[in-house]
Amino acid sequence: MICIESNPSFIHNYMEVMGLSLLNAREKKLLSILHKKNQWMRSSELASHLSVTPRTIGNDIRKINQLQKKTVIASSNQGYKLLDHDFVTKQIYHDNSKIIPHTQNERIFYLLRKMMTQNHIHIYDLSEEIYVSTSTIEKDLKKVQSLLDQISDITIIKKGDNIYIQGYEKEKRALVSEILFQETKNSFFNLQNYQPYFPHYELEFISEVVLSITSKYDVLINDLSLVNLVVHIAITLDRVQDANLIKDTDLIISQEMPEYKCALDIGKELSLRYNIQIPEKEIIYLGYLIIGKKISNRSTHTSTPLNNALNTKYTPIIQRLLQKLESAFGVHLHDDELNLNLALHTKTAVERVQNGLLIKNPLLTELKSNYPFIFEIAIFITNELYKNIGYAFSEDEIGYFALHVGTTYEKINQQKRNSLQVAIIHSKYFKEITDFIHKMEELYHLSINPIHVSTLYDQRKLNSLEVDLILSTLPMDIELNIPIVQISPFFNQNDQAKFAKFMTEFHKQKQLQLLKTYIDQYFHEDLFYKNLLFEDRFELIQYIGNELIQRNFVSKSYVDSILKRENISPTSFASHFAIPHAMQMSANKTAIGTMILEKPIKWGDYAVHVVIVIVIKQEERKDFMLLYENLIPILTDRQKIAELTKAKDFQHFKTILLQEYVANP
Repeated sequence: MICIESNPSFIHNYMEVMGLSLLNAREKKLLSILHKKNQWMRSSELASHLSVTPRTIGNDIRKINQLQKKTVIASSNQGYKLLDHDFVTKQIYHDNSKIIPHTQNERIFYLLRKMMTQNHIHIYDLSEEIYVSTSTIEKDLKKVQSLLDQISDITIIKKGDNIYIQGYEKEKRALVSEILFQETKNSFFNLQNYQPYFPHYELEFISEVVLSITSKYDVLINDLSLVNLVVHIAITLDRVQDANLIKDTDLIISQEMPEYKCALDIGKELSLRYNIQIPEKEIIYLGYLIIGKKISNRSTHTSTPLNNALNTKYTPIIQRLLQKLESAFGVHLHDDELNLNLALHTKTAVERVQNGLLIKNPLLTELKSNYPFIFEIAIFITNELYKNIGYAFSEDEIGYFALHVGTTYEKINQQKRNSLQVAIIHSKYFKEITDFIHKMEELYHLSINPIHVSTLYDQRKLNSLEVDLILSTLPMDIELNIPIVQISPFFNQNDQAKFAKFMTEFHKQKQLQLLKTYIDQYFHEDLFYKNLLFEDRFELIQYIGNELIQRNFVSKSYVDSILKRENISPTSFASHFAIPHAMQMSANKTAIGTMILEKPIKWGDYAVHVVIVIVIKQEERKDFMLLYENLIPILTDRQKIAELTKAKDFQHFKTILLQEYVANP
């Protein structure tokens, strides 16, 4: 007889055989981060990722190594590094369904998924399954219902010791989709990451069928929407197989519509493949899904005038709000192609809202982090649309508006933003110099304004030039205040490397100089706060709002506008900072307040440690654009935020913000 209590290796082997894990969800996430990074990481950086202390990170790593009786994670003065990647592949990626939820958020997600895949759950069985008390589950269920109330009409029903959900089938499927996309949020373009959830259906086959048939009927589905649509179709097959059918009598679609024809043909193909009878209402539902995921019909893009091409009420609305955008932000985006694309997208987006169809945007996080001002413009546009047509759009949908805006914004503003004043020193190679200027403009998307300088120069004259750079085809042995790049007249690969290095440093210095100007001008020491505690982001905004009102920076209505903007899309970022602001720039004076929190607060999807509140006067709206675009890329460095939380006072905070972070060896 084996004594289990005295034989930990037996327990470990037994648990592995049963497909369970001795690691909690946080420890698995720690392993996953080290696996993906595949380099040394300091405890402070890992702690920032997981919202815990460096000491907790050390304890977790010791536990992992002890359980495996070997060094899975190495430690040194450089931090921590994963050694056994095979172990992580087996533990983290092999069977996610067996991970026991560790925190309340993880339990909530676990409960939602379980209720969607089972007709009912026995509360005592669930208690034993996830190792918590029934009273804890009761509290979690209240939280689950609170979340469901925000996104659907689905209700949790408890009868005796059994719990189940009640609601329309369409909403249940949308919830299943949301759960899956949350679980695989970094895998939007990889169908294979969803395949384990659908063991009876081949997602690649479904994808091929969808692409073939939508192409046949000239319905365009882009890469961003294809995975989303295929997963929805797999959910539909799964639910139909279990007799969970759509019973919504309001779903009506013309049989002449290309989307219905697509749905009918897709349904026939999948019925034959999987021996499933797909009822007519499910075909109609599938048609609605295709409407929700399509970009447009290709035939729409013709050379006919805009109004004729669209035949929609959205064209004049879009034109008016783009004019209003220019007044609000000082951004000129009048462009026929943008008008067409926004009007087309508005039409499709409204159809999605009307039919309760969700759309996921895999680029949402990247858009918010890397193109914050473009996303801000998209929020302004969708908010104006709401005022005009009464439909509110989700963050994911706003992200698609941002994609349309971004293309035009970059096209119109790129040359203005990348304009360089250059002094050129040369001898007789004027033509060749002209050629390589054109080459530089093409390679680096620049607009170069050359000032040709005689080969006979002196230091005083050159220093007096108002230029960003001196390009010289001649050796220069003098020191100037202006950077010099010596190149050949042919602008070869070596020259290109020199110029690329200059441009990297030039943009960095320009960004830091701009930030220094704005920080000195707009950051206020009497609006710097440390070690305050708040229940949530709204309490924090009200607090800083009252401080701003008392100092006559803003009115109460301005604070309400900040709260309204926050409700549309949280202003938090993955690196644990938030930058709340209003859509209307009507502050009495421009100011920036800073808060370093004693404890992080939940802010949208992220735990936030540092908050920077911006209020803008109408006349300084262009400053907001430049500040927003240049500040956020610096703050998206997690280590920068970790350093800022240690700031002793306002001056120390400014120093850390402006200094380039260099990792310790």
